[in-house]
Amino acid sequence: MSASIPLVPELKQQVDDKKLPFNTAVELSYMKPEEQSRVVDFMAREQVMPSMAQATALKEASRQAAKTPAPTQAAKPKVDERQIASIVKPKKEPELRVTFTGPELADYFPKATPTVAEVKRTVFEALDLRKKALERQAKKQEIKDAAKSRHSRETADESFGCRIGLCAIRKGNQRPFSDAGNRGRADSSHLSL
Repeated sequence: MSASIPLVPELKQQVDDKKLPFNTAVELSYMKPEEQSRVVDFMAREQVMPSMAQATALKEASRQAAKTPAPTQAAKPKVDERQIASIVKPKKEPELRVTFTGPELADYFPKATPTVAEVKRTVFEALDLRKKALERQAKKQEIKDAAKSRHSRETADESFGCRIGLCAIRKGNQRPFSDAGNRGRADSSHLSL
């Protein structure tokens, strides 16, 4: 294994700013400075950050390129942008494809073998129904949450009112303090609200 080379200043800065993980930077430090600069340029242009595994793959590509004799004596970087892109560029998600077999569809289309267009239309109709059901469910939950919040506020208000002796007044009783339950307290004729 070859010795690490100091990181180019741009990579050092990214490590200092905690944008580039330290261990990833260590892997990139095994690349030639020119190759590191190409990686920095690629990262800036594509707005990507190599993972540890990708940095290890870049280090390995640099090591393999160093073993390969160059056709000319020019000291150009061995790992080019195409190689960097093939290692670091995020892979696109494969397009979603769904396949149904005839027997899987038989229960849903019992009279005849459906055409692809019929199956597609039916699936989208079912998905529309599902979407509407989810929207209704979300609205019901929103209403339930709002009612619960309103109820808890009302309960808290009543609790506060009872603590200061206003429960009976709210309920229409003009005497908030009864003689039986609240001995020693004044009745409503002595209160000024």
